[in-house]
Amino acid sequence: MGLKDITEKNLEDYADIFADIVNVLMFNGEEKVSQTQLIDAVKRGIYKIDDSTIHEQERDNAKYLVIDGVKVALIGLENQTNVDSFMPLRIIGYDGATYRKQVNELRDIIRKNKGCSSKQRLPLPDMYPVVTLVLYFGDTHWTAPKTIKECFSKSIFDNYISDYGINVFEIQYLSDETVSNFKSDFKYVAELFVQTRKFREGLIDKINLEPGSLLHSKEVLELLAVFTGSKDFEDAYNKSSKGDDVEMVTVMETYAESARREAKKEGIAIGRNEGIAIGRDEGIAIGRDEGIAIGKDEGIAVGRDEVNSLNQILIRDNRIDDLQRASSDPEYQKALIKELLHKDV
Repeated sequence: MGLKDITEKNLEDYADIFADIVNVLMFNGEEKVSQTQLIDAVKRGIYKIDDSTIHEQERDNAKYLVIDGVKVALIGLENQTNVDSFMPLRIIGYDGATYRKQVNELRDIIRKNKGCSSKQRLPLPDMYPVVTLVLYFGDTHWTAPKTIKECFSKSIFDNYISDYGINVFEIQYLSDETVSNFKSDFKYVAELFVQTRKFREGLIDKINLEPGSLLHSKEVLELLAVFTGSKDFEDAYNKSSKGDDVEMVTVMETYAESARREAKKEGIAIGRNEGIAIGRDEGIAIGRDEGIAIGKDEGIAVGRDEVNSLNQILIRDNRIDDLQRASSDPEYQKALIKELLHKDV
């Protein structure tokens, strides 16, 4: 498991962060899910395949939504930094394992209830749905399949394939309104990802993060340090790990200033490279023009010398008729030059 995966999981494992992500992404910020209603679920599932070999599959984060003692749903969060073409197949595996677990538990209760009186029978729990959200932190839009059908080439079975879709949320492309709906520390994470993307694309001229305090400063700083590679967040994280107070506003302002300096350096480097390329192209063009001009002048001079030499030979050999004809017939003149001056060519 990579550092990015670990830092994402560490932060999202907090109930307030988990509930906030669900409420904002699924319900536009309405508090449909309370952190007090969330109970940690077992993230690792066990299953068998055809050869009866036991395999394990592990979710990034999963919690039960429990209301009045009843499991209403299992909600899973899967984090992605890169686009995964097999994500629908992975998600149906995670979700299917939970449905399989519910079926097995119901079967066990039914088996135990056999031969029991109505008073002795165990109650059968209601089945609950499984909802999985994919949080995609990548720099580009998600271009991979979002349904099972999209994973396969078209075939004669298309109309009979049971489709299964996934819920992908592109964190860097969340709207400003969506980001403003977050109430937990995740707002800082989403805001930084969105503004960094806009700054990179030239949509804003600076990163300006809203000030505020953090409840889980260590986990947030750890995540931002890993994702941005910024020494500002790394230093703040190290300071926080030692128990020292960290002013988040100061950290964000320092990072924003560092980002501006790096962008300026990058802009200067790009400008210098483009300037060199343009200068080289212009230099080649100028050199070519000058070369053609020089070549033309030299060619005219060489041609003039050859005509003078031909005339001298014709006068010396008393070939006056050839001299007169050559002066008015360029082709005949060329033939004489080739005959008398370029015998070896």
